[in-house]
Amino acid sequence: MTLEKQLQDAYQRAAELAPVSPGAYDRFLRRRARRGRVVAAAAGLALVAVLGAAVLVALLGGGAAATRGVGAGRLGQS
Repeated sequence: MTLEKQLQDAYQRAAELAPVSPGAYDRFLRRRARRGRVVAAAAGLALVAVLGAAVLVALLGGGAAATRGVGAGRLGQS
């Protein structure tokens, strides 16, 4: 039994016990889908921000130090 079927059965049982407006399950599904889209969009934006920050760090700071060979000239000196 799927989660959707269990929820639909729960809504039907609740409707028998107390008055529930028609279409409550459909509203629930729409809200859940909307929330899923919001979470997916936020995760996508966070991923873009992290990748952008990584590129900026590589271009501005980390990449320059790695190509210069920091500390390499001191090994041969006594």
